[in-house]
Amino acid sequence: MSAFVTKSICGGVGCAGVVGTGVYAATKYNEKAIVTVGDHLEKELKLKLISSLSKEESTLKAQWDAEFSVDKEAAKKVIGEVTDNEGGNKLREWCERQLSMDIKDFKDLSNIKRWCVVGKNIDRLPKGKSALNSQSQQSDWETIYNSAENQKQENRKKFGLPNPKDEQNKSTDIQKIKSSCDSKKDEEFLASTKETSYDLFLNWCTKS
Repeated sequence: MSAFVTKSICGGVGCAGVVGTGVYAATKYNEKAIVTVGDHLEKELKLKLISSLSKEESTLKAQWDAEFSVDKEAAKKVIGEVTDNEGGNKLREWCERQLSMDIKDFKDLSNIKRWCVVGKNIDRLPKGKSALNSQSQQSDWETIYNSAENQKQENRKKFGLPNPKDEQNKSTDIQKIKSSCDSKKDEEFLASTKETSYDLFLNWCTKS
């Protein structure tokens, strides 16, 4: 960027912090250079594109289907009305178009970050759900602990609670649940691990 352009953007004040604001995407790249949204997300923001997950078509299809399924209503407002069977593919096509465009044409990348990159479990919560955390009420954790679904021994074992439910172990179990939830919230949302990661996070670590 030339000194003149820099001065015009910064005005009479220092430029510290300016590059991190909305000016960033518009000024970081040479005006004549074409830098795609995909390049910007990967190289500058260090995000992992869903399209880079695998060369296996079946793996990619499963991921796109999973992405659509957890956020279908919001996605439909952007990509248009589609059936559940078509949703994953349509979302993929939408992302491919957005990622190939020039970054200088964008001011808001929120939906692209939401649907076109690999996110964390906590980023993929359905509408109406919120994650429990260390600040949550103890009663919220007890509701999770006492839910009929989570009392099943099979489900307890999947979540790392090998012993049958016992009131004497309640405090210890709830502490284990809190610890596991703290880890699972930051695990990648992947179709390949959905049953052992995201589904468990949804059942044990969230409330409506």
